[in-house]
Amino acid sequence: MRATLLLALTVGTVLGAALPAFFPSLGATSRAGTAVLMGLEEVFGHSDLVVEGRVIAGTAGRDADGTIYTDWELDVERTFWGDDRPTQVVRLPGGVLPNGDGLLLPGVPRLAVGEDVVLLLGETSRAGLRMPIGLGQGKYRVVRHLDGSRTAVGAAGGATYVDGERVRRMPGGRRLGYAELVARLEAASQARAATAGEGDDR
Repeated sequence: MRATLLLALTVGTVLGAALPAFFPSLGATSRAGTAVLMGLEEVFGHSDLVVEGRVIAGTAGRDADGTIYTDWELDVERTFWGDDRPTQVVRLPGGVLPNGDGLLLPGVPRLAVGEDVVLLLGETSRAGLRMPIGLGQGKYRVVRHLDGSRTAVGAAGGATYVDGERVRRMPGGRRLGYAELVARLEAASQARAATAGEGDDR
């Protein structure tokens, strides 16, 4: 298993360099475990699907090209942008097959069954895969506290981020009040919808 995981890390690094080919819509926002550092509203602006929900299942597979992926099924609580469905199946690159073969892509956040998340995802690629926008900037884990309050924990660790002319690594676990996260996403959705509506009027 150790050898398999080491191989997965190596393959993940190699595949990471090819991510723009799989996801042309990403442009310069992320490649090879490196992403442009963005604000939440900018991440939202690049997203094709923004949802909040609970991860209820994860099934790993391998496509015709040999790329390992995981289909994550979400019980959707709220759709901020995109196709509004009660459940969504999101195919992310990476995962571990039953035989122990695995693929880990640098900077791509992982999901876990039972986890409450907010995901900001790009368009579906030709291979049927989606990527969190800006790597870890496209995932927040919602933590419920004993007093009933909730906190959104970012997953921006594990990658290098370009901020202007600076390149730096970001620690994971950046915290944001859940109510603030929802309010900002709703405001971004309203602003984007209004802009789209203006475009339709032209």
